This record gives sequence, structure tokens and C-alpha cells, in this order.
Amino acid sequence: MGGISRAHFIHGRLWQHLEHLISRVIFGQEKISTAKTRTLGTIESLLLMTEWHPRALHFPPESDGWDFDLLANPDMPEGTDMADAEDSSALYRWREEVFEPAKRSDRMSWMLVGAANSLAHELGIFSDWDSSAGISTPFRDLLFLEYHYIRMYVNSLAIQAIVERTVSQSSNSATAGTAPCDRSASQPPSDDLLVTSISASDYNLISEVIDASVQILKRSISLSQLGQLIHAPMRTYVRIVSASIFLLKAISLGARNTDIQTSLDVLDEFIQALQVSTTDEVHLGSRYATLLERHVRRFRRNFVGPFKAGKTGLHRPSTLNVPPSAHMSLSSLPQLSSRQNEHAANLDAPLSGEQGLVGMAEQTRTLDFDGMQFTGDGGLDIAGCLGDDWLAQPFDPNIAPFGVGGSQPMGVTQDVTVTLKNVRGRIPSLQASRLRTMMLEAHNDPSKILAHVCSYDGMSSRLVEEAGQPMVFLAGYPVASGYGLPDTGYIAMQEMCDKIQDSVRQVSIPVMADGDTGYGSPMNVRRTVESYALAGAAGVMIEDQTWPKRCGHTKGKAVVSRGEAYARIQAACDARDQGLDIFVLARTDALIHGWEEAMARVQEFKRIGVDAVFVEALPDREAMKQCVKESGIPTFANIIEGGKTENLSAKDLAELGFCAVAYPWTLVAANLKSIRETLEACKKSMTIGAPPVILSFDEVCLGVGFNKYWEGEERYKL
Repeated sequence: MGGISRAHFIHGRLWQHLEHLISRVIFGQEKISTAKTRTLGTIESLLLMTEWHPRALHFPPESDGWDFDLLANPDMPEGTDMADAEDSSALYRWREEVFEPAKRSDRMSWMLVGAANSLAHELGIFSDWDSSAGISTPFRDLLFLEYHYIRMYVNSLAIQAIVERTVSQSSNSATAGTAPCDRSASQPPSDDLLVTSISASDYNLISEVIDASVQILKRSISLSQLGQLIHAPMRTYVRIVSASIFLLKAISLGARNTDIQTSLDVLDEFIQALQVSTTDEVHLGSRYATLLERHVRRFRRNFVGPFKAGKTGLHRPSTLNVPPSAHMSLSSLPQLSSRQNEHAANLDAPLSGEQGLVGMAEQTRTLDFDGMQFTGDGGLDIAGCLGDDWLAQPFDPNIAPFGVGGSQPMGVTQDVTVTLKNVRGRIPSLQASRLRTMMLEAHNDPSKILAHVCSYDGMSSRLVEEAGQPMVFLAGYPVASGYGLPDTGYIAMQEMCDKIQDSVRQVSIPVMADGDTGYGSPMNVRRTVESYALAGAAGVMIEDQTWPKRCGHTKGKAVVSRGEAYARIQAACDARDQGLDIFVLARTDALIHGWEEAMARVQEFKRIGVDAVFVEALPDREAMKQCVKESGIPTFANIIEGGKTENLSAKDLAELGFCAVAYPWTLVAANLKSIRETLEACKKSMTIGAPPVILSFDEVCLGVGFNKYWEGEERYKL
């Protein structure tokens, strides 16, 4: 740490002296009797600074102290609260971490180039371009990146054209006032407008963007493996960062499954390359790698497909997760199916002036569509030519346009229309709608069962999301265990609300929470449901046990009368329908009184209007199958290893018709086991050496969020 501090101190002192010299050059303060500043060496120094910036570029000048204007968002309307604006959209983080540093770099570079150009005219040192075939390897790499950057940037106009065309069609459809159910194949639903907006020429251009972006990223990975990327000029970093952004935009419009997987694998390799090729924590590559890693992880989960042809046109029925491939080296990455990777070999050959660049262009052949078909009006016939192999992201018009400087105007208000599926409350909730939609999809398609391990706090919820699970469920058993208590009614409503808020802050997936019996009368149930929704929960489970309740797989439990159970569920549904929307899961433990009693309650819960039902402690496969058949609505299950329910896999439960399965005590068991084993190992090591290393210090700091905190701290540093 001392070495780093001294290095920063020396860097700062050198920068102060350099500022003085630049000031002398700009103002013409030349002293005849002392060292000269208006020389060829000064021009070279100015040009070097345009490529390798000082750290001071990222911070306000020391002499200005706290200068709010240097930190504030210049496009934000006056009076806008900074915290509210930061929370309102992830775009602000992209702006602060990527676009603003790039714009500062661009402004500084052009100012210095202007000064160098003026001084060169004064000294009369301009000469003709020397066309030499013997250029160095680093210069050849820079030419390679510049060439593919131009390919990528020029062809990216197709992305904006597609978006504008799709938005225009959507607006025309809305103006026509055609109901969704009345649309014909010639006027497809809004979900399919993007597909019909892609023409043959558009597809060719988008493929060029994908290929050029991948070429740039692969070359940057190679430079990192050679230890050269860390020394690359800032312009190179801006080029490769732009390539990753354009690649994500291009594949979001749709591509073959193999092309998408290849592109995402290259992005994973690129993220690793950036992480090991940065000079310090304020470098653009360091901050962007962290941001891109998180974005790609979420990006993988949002692909929709496959496209199907039906009576009403093309449909994208499901949301897919494109998992990362096993770790692959650069040499083992598959090639894009629409390209033969002809650029790299040619660009590594010696280049001679104009002839070399012509050679690059000749190697860029037009796309051979490999049997792809297009409709009579020039649209891409995905259903006819690709079948189940075509995936895309849900259409987002915000991927275009591309503003000057690479960012879109921020802080400008606009009217937007947001459509949420399966809304039930008076006040819509995005996460409740999302959870309800996923449950209904799983109810109709067994392959989409929502299998998840229950969590108990913010940390465990974040780990659940990082593991790729579709939802968080704060069940009573694990939450009580976090307090060192059994699941026997110890936990109160406010304690659960605190856990909900902790989890909602950490994850982006829907959070459902155990509401137990509602903590009192039907009025208490209503207050509980309202409080959970306001705390951020997407769903709540209410049950018919007596109070104090017990874990459904332990002895001594009892249920209230039918009338009281129905009143609880009615209160929960009223809270949902008359307030903020929330998914209502009704649970019954009445199986202790026989099958008929349990099913009678399920049918009444269904009539009242719950979103899903859950019969606790179904003993075996046959009972589970019969329960799903008789309920007729989305049905929930839980599996406790060693409990009263037969231990079936999520696949088996899906085939029986369940829409979701929870594993309530798995993390509790893992916690107990790992802590006991660690403590025992520590006890043994105390007499013979250091305690065992479970995880490295860096891994622990990353897991608990130090890196995210340091990023925020850097933003507000004086």
C-alpha cells in the first residue's frame, strides 16, 4: 500500500509541473535564457498525453476545492434530487462509469491535439506520409482495431433504422386502435413487430456489426494475454468498450443461438481481460469491467424464443436463460455461423499503405445467408428458415438512437406507455406482475417450473439470484433460524418487513415472503399484506394454521375453522385488489383432517380469487398429482429433506403439474454444517498453526459488497 501511495504522490507532483509547462506553451511564455518548451519534443509529449491520460483527469482540480459543477449531472433539470435520479434508472450508472469518462477523454484529447497542431505549424515540421510496409506489430494491432471499429460504427446505423421502423409501426398500430385479439397476420401484435421490421439488408448489416465487434474484442483479449492491453492508449480502451456495447445492442435484436452463445463467451473472456489489464481503480477499464459483468449476467436471462409460427403470426412464447459455456480459452471459441473469420489472417499480414486497407475491405464479403428466407416485402422469415434456433431480447427502443459522444440525453422528461401483464391490484406492481406471469407460464409449461432455495436475509437472497434462480422466497423456517429460533410463531410482521426490504435492495428478481397466519384477525391479515407490498414484496403466503403456528412438517400443528380461514384469504385478496398489487399464495395445512377437508378449502380459496394454492405435507406422488388436478390453478410445493413429503426432483414435480417448488431449509442446513465444520477446524488449528482459509480475503470482500461500496466512494471523492 505504501508503494501505491508514493506512486500516486509522485504522479501528482509530476502532473503539477506538467500543467505549468502546458500553460507556458499555450500562452507563449518562452524564456530565451532557459530550457525551451516550443520544440518537437513538446509536440510529441502533447500527443502522448492524448493517448495516456493523467489520473487528474478523473478528479476536480485541487485549487477548486469542492466544485459541485464538476460532480453534478449537467443534463439534469435544476432542483432534481440526486439520490432520486440515481435510483430512477441504471442509465445514470452507465453514464457516470462509461460515457462521462469517455467524453472527458475526448475533450481533453482534442484540446491537446489542437495545441500540438498549432505548435507544429509554427515550427514548420509537417511532412508527407511515409508509406512503409515494415510497420511494427503494435501499430498493426491498432490499425486492426480502427478498421473494425469503422466497420462496426458505420453498419450500426441499421440498428437505429430497425428501432425507428418498429416504433413507428407500433405507433401506427396504436393509432388505428386495433384490439390485440383482432389483429391479423398482416398486422402482428406488438411483441412481434421487431421481427417483421428486419429486412434482408438489415440482417446483413447487423451481422457486420456483430462480426466487427467480436473481432475487436478477440484482439483485445489477445493483447491482454500478451500483457500489452494494460499499456494501450485511452483511445483503444474507448474503441473496445464501444465494441462490447454495440455487440450487446446487435445481438439483442436477434441472432442464431450459436452466434449469441459465441458472442457472450467472447464478452466473458473480454471482462476477464479488462479486469487484469487496468492500471488503477479509477481507470475506465476497471470500472467498466465490473459494470459489464453484472449487465451480461442479467442479459443472459432475458432472451426470448424460440420463435413459432401460428395462426396469428410469429410468437416468442418464453423467456430463456443463455448459460455461460464452460471456461474456454480464446483459441477454443467457436466462430460466428455467418462469418468465416477471414479478417484476422489478412490483417496480420504486412500492410503497405492504401493497398493494405484495400485488402482488409476485400476480405469483408457479403453475408451468405446460409439458406435464410425472406418474405415478399423484404422482411426476415424467421419462422420459415430458422425454427427453434433464433433468439432475441425483449424489444427495447432505448438501444437507439446513438447520441453525439455515445450517450443519450439524460434528465429529459418524456411520456412513456408501460404495459404490465397479469395485473390484479388497483395500483400495479412490476414485480408482482412479473411473478404472476412466471407462475402462469409455469402452470401451462412444465419446463418453466420455478425451482428455488429459500433465503433468510439480504446476503443469502443475493446469492440466490447470483445462482440464477428465478425468485427469492423468504420462508418462515430460514428467517426464524437467522434469529436462532425455531419456526414456531416467534417472528413478527415488522421483522419480516425488515427482511423483505433487505432482500429487495440486493436483488432484481421477485421476492415472495411468508406471511404465516397474517399475525391476527382478518384485519391484521389485510395490514400484513399491505405492509409486505409496500416493503417491496412481489408475493405473500397466508396460511390457515392456528396461532402460534408451527412448521408444517413438525408435530403439534392445528388449523382454524373454514370460516376463519376463508376470512383470512378474503382479507388478503382485498388488500391486493384495493391497494398495491401483490401475488397471493394461499396455504392450507388441513390435510391433517383428511383429503376432502383440504380440497374443500382449496376450492374456496380459488373462488375467492387467490393467485396460487399450496397444500402442505402432501405425502407422495399420487397425492401430489391428484392435488394439482383438483385445484385447477397454479399449485405450489415445498420439499424438506426428511420431511413428510416424498422427496421428488423439480423435474418430477413439473411433470406432475406444479408451477413452483421451494426448498425451505436447505440453506439452514448448509449454514449449520459449514459453520460447525469451520469452528471445529479452527479449534484444532489453534494449537498447531493459523486458522484454515475458507475463502480468500478478496473473495470475502467481493461477496459482502466492498467493491460496490468503493465504486460509490470513488464517485464522491473530493
